[in-house]
Amino acid sequence: MLYIDTLQLETEARIPQAQLQQMARNGNRGHNIRVLPEGQNYNLYDSNYEGVFVKHTVENQKLTLEVASCGGFLHGNSMIPIETAQAPLLVNKLERLVTETLGGELIHSLEDARVKRVDIKYDFQVGDEVQDYLNAISKHTVAQHEKDVLGDGSTVLFKNSSRKMMFYDRHACCISRGKSAEETGMSKGVIRFEVACKSTELKRKLQVRQAKLRDIIQPSVTTNLLRGYLDLVGLTNLEITTEGEMLRKLQDSLNVNLSYLLLTYIKALQENNLNLFCRTTRNKYDGILGNLGIAPVIGVKSLPPLVANL
Repeated sequence: MLYIDTLQLETEARIPQAQLQQMARNGNRGHNIRVLPEGQNYNLYDSNYEGVFVKHTVENQKLTLEVASCGGFLHGNSMIPIETAQAPLLVNKLERLVTETLGGELIHSLEDARVKRVDIKYDFQVGDEVQDYLNAISKHTVAQHEKDVLGDGSTVLFKNSSRKMMFYDRHACCISRGKSAEETGMSKGVIRFEVACKSTELKRKLQVRQAKLRDIIQPSVTTNLLRGYLDLVGLTNLEITTEGEMLRKLQDSLNVNLSYLLLTYIKALQENNLNLFCRTTRNKYDGILGNLGIAPVIGVKSLPPLVANL
């Protein structure tokens, strides 16, 4: 399996003037001129093709290809993995994008393109426990990494100067980005682990002077990188309170506001701090919990370790 998602490559190519004009009409910035301190002008063109951001500098023939999702580019669905035998197909499709769609000429083999960034990824299927795992991971620490919990807790990020590692709710991400019904459906119950690696990180990990596409397109390489990052995070001993599970049980039968009020009451019961609840309210809440058959106890449970099947 090839465990890559985003991929940014840099190489050299010749792009016909007619295609550059098309890029100028359709691109984000289209065409802009960068003036260097020495007075030399650089003509920059950019546009998007099939989920690939393309940028070309005429004077030095530099061509940058940024693939938002390699799975999405190859299959039209980022949830479909890239099998080992399909790795050459990814390279071939990128080559055809340059030579056929852009009508360009690659000066070097695309396999010799410089890798400026690659995102290593793995999808964990955890069913209904996505938020439980994310809550547990949010309390985890990784040596020499800062931690951020983003949004409503659907993303947990660990970062330093070399890399960003994150765990996130893939289904929530697909919904927010308006992905296809097929891709969104396949993402249910999935926590995606993703590591954004800069070129300096790749050079150090692969022990090369310059990481090239041929270096990282090998499934064994991405497997070893993924294994190393998962070992670094070390998610084998995850514990979480049953607060989230309790809230879900309440919301199965009650509206959101009453569910949160009852959860607050249950926590107050455990802390023996009922000053905010009069006797009438306590009797009412006890009756609701009794009718639902819910014991007012929030405990601690261990989650199965997140282990990748590599």
